[in-house]
Amino acid sequence: MEQENPFAPPRVELIEASSVSLPGLSASHLRLLGWLALAHFMGSLLGMALSVLGEALEIPFLITLEQWLGAVFALLGAYLLLRFKAWLVVRFGATGLEWPVYLTILFGLVAQAMLVVFDGVLERLGLPMAGLFLVLAMLGAATLWLGICLLGLREGGGLLRTLAWLYMISGGMLISVLLMLLATLPLLAGQFVLMLIFFRAAGEAR
Repeated sequence: MEQENPFAPPRVELIEASSVSLPGLSASHLRLLGWLALAHFMGSLLGMALSVLGEALEIPFLITLEQWLGAVFALLGAYLLLRFKAWLVVRFGATGLEWPVYLTILFGLVAQAMLVVFDGVLERLGLPMAGLFLVLAMLGAATLWLGICLLGLREGGGLLRTLAWLYMISGGMLISVLLMLLATLPLLAGQFVLMLIFFRAAGEAR
C-alpha cells in the first residue's frame, strides 16, 4: 500500500477544466444546432429579399415562395427555441421558461399560418388583418416575457444578455403595432446571436 509523503506538496490541477458535461446535449449535437441556426438566419434574410423583390417587381410567385419558406423556417425556429430551452435547463438549471417559450412558438406559428392562409386578404382592413395584429401583439408579449426570463439568469454570459435585450426590444416593438415592421431587425439579430450561443456551447461541451 502506497503511503503518502506528509512533506510532499499538495497535488492540485494547474489548469481548470473548461469543458462542461451536458447530459443529452453533446458537442456534436450543439454544433448541429449552430449550423441549423445559421440556416435559419440565412433563410430569414432570403425571405426578406424575396418579399422585397416580389413587391417591387410585382411578381406574385416570389411573394408566395417567401410565405411558404417562412412557414418552413418558422418550424425550424420553433425547434431551435425548444432545444435552446433544453440547453438552458441543463446548463444553468433555468426555470420558468416553459410558458414564455411555448407561447412564443404558438403565436409565431399562428402568425405565419395566417400570412399563408389569408394571402391577399391582409392587404386591406378587416377582421383578418385585425386578427393578425392581435396575434403579433401576443407574440410580442411572449417574446418580451422570454427576454425578461433570460435576463434573470445570473450565470448567463454576455451573449445570453444580448439575446435577452434583443428579445425584449423586438417584443416591445411588436406590442406597439406601429413598430411591428422594425421588429424584424432585432429578431434577425437574435437569430444570429442564438447561432453564436450554440457554437460556443459546443466548444465547452464534452
